[in-house]
Amino acid sequence: MVIEFHEEHADPGYQFAVHGRPEEVQRLFQKLRGKIQRALTWHHIVEEDGRLTVCGDLVVRGSCAWDDETEGEQPLLVVNGKTVTWE
Repeated sequence: MVIEFHEEHADPGYQFAVHGRPEEVQRLFQKLRGKIQRALTWHHIVEEDGRLTVCGDLVVRGSCAWDDETEGEQPLLVVNGKTVTWE
């Protein structure tokens, strides 16, 4: 069983998922809630002068996705629910 969360009205926005057995649905929702709460406290990038900059400890957590604009030639990076370009 997979329970997923996708932020609405945001492109690409935050996305989370947890996996487990159907009989553990309550525990899975708690686990998903914990993942969301932790992720929303992390700020890995900030916008300064129209550019994104990595925050203090230089650690970035995010995900890679398919980039339709480059037809997959470059991955799409998503950090803090925002698209980050290679430039």
